Amino acid sequence: MTRAGIVLRHLRARPLRTLLTVGAFSFSVGLLGFLLALNEAFHRDFSPYTAQRIVVMGKGSFLDRLPLAYEARIQKLEGVLGVAPFDFMIAGRGNMKAENQVNVTGVPAEKLLAIYREANLTDAHRKAWLEDPRGAMVGGMLVKRFGWKVGDRIVLVAPVPGGVFETTVRAVMRYETDNGVYLHRRYFEGTTGNDREAMMFWVLARTREAVQPLTVAIERELENAPAPIRAMTEKQWQLSWLQMMGS
Repeated sequence: MTRAGIVLRHLRARPLRTLLTVGAFSFSVGLLGFLLALNEAFHRDFSPYTAQRIVVMGKGSFLDRLPLAYEARIQKLEGVLGVAPFDFMIAGRGNMKAENQVNVTGVPAEKLLAIYREANLTDAHRKAWLEDPRGAMVGGMLVKRFGWKVGDRIVLVAPVPGGVFETTVRAVMRYETDNGVYLHRRYFEGTTGNDREAMMFWVLARTREAVQPLTVAIERELENAPAPIRAMTEKQWQLSWLQMMGS
């Protein structure tokens, strides 16, 4: 009997074992391919502004809370075009099943639109969102995923007092790769009960060339502050998320 015949006979002798082995191998290869594709995606700039933004977060982890007073200290630094405090959490459309989960972010609307220029709202959507203190701006991916449209009333289950965010879609980004729900910070703070701290700050530098020296300047400015920070480019922050997913 040939070698191929011997191998084939052993494979047929234990069909379940063979199936499980092939399945495990296929899963491993598929997962490796996914992570390689994700790594490649994070190393590309999907927007010309990605290389112009800085993320300021707690030195220990992104779960560390930072005083809102840091915003004014960052804003005064040379080379800063804009600063916005960010908070976000996972919520669910009706329930917290994985297929219904969305990222909910609380941020000052006008500051966000100045920094996150990819949103690219129409004038009508921009006006509608800014005028509704409980309204939401949503990413293009959620429109495709859930069929949401301007005017839809949505209830998002979340780990907050009262258990939900209730909002109306007032604006849809023309940036189709975003999958977040963005709420006015005052509504977010009123719902969560925390109006003194933020999870992180987004900073828009005046130019790409200003990013590196500005990152150093931010860390120097807040070096002896009560809550220690670390500043990094948006790309570095994205890669840190990739590393966490890999772990």
